[in-house]
Amino acid sequence: MGSLDERVDTDLLRALIARRTDLDFLFVGRATDEAADALAAFPNVTLAGPHPPERLPGFLARMDVGIIPFRVTPFTRSIYPLKLNEYLAAGRPVVTTPFAPLGDAEALVHTASDAGVFSRALDHALAATGPAAKARRIDFARGNTWTARAAAFSEVVASVAATHALV
Repeated sequence: MGSLDERVDTDLLRALIARRTDLDFLFVGRATDEAADALAAFPNVTLAGPHPPERLPGFLARMDVGIIPFRVTPFTRSIYPLKLNEYLAAGRPVVTTPFAPLGDAEALVHTASDAGVFSRALDHALAATGPAAKARRIDFARGNTWTARAAAFSEVVASVAATHALV
C-alpha cells in the first residue's frame, strides 16, 4: 500500500518477485511509469492503482504480510511510513528494508537488505501469524495513533515549560 515511486527499491522488488513465484504481490496506490513498467510484466503482480482511503481496509484484509521495500537513501532515513502502523493495526506482519530507524517498532518487523534475505524474511513473517504475535502488532499500533503521539508531544512541551522560562 502506498506509492510506488522513487522511494521504492524496484530492483529489489523485481528480484524478489522473480524469486517468489509462489507468492502473489498486490500493490495498492499510485505508481510511477518506471515502477509500473518494472513490475507489471510479472504474472504474480497486481497493480491495483490508487483507491480512496475507505477501501484500504478491504485490501489489507486480503494481505498476509505488509512490505515496505524502500531504498536506503538520505531522504528515506528520515521517513516514518504511516503504512507501517496500518499494517500493524491490521495485525499483519511486516517485512521492510533497513531504510530508517523505526524505534520501538523494530522489534515487530522483519528487516532485509537484499532479495534473498527479504525472501527468507517473508517466510518468517508468513509463519508469524499466531494470535499472540498478531495481538502484539495490534497493541503497538493502538499506542501509536495520532492521538497518542499528540499526547506524548504535549507531555514533552509541558515538561519543558515547567522547567524553562518561556519568552
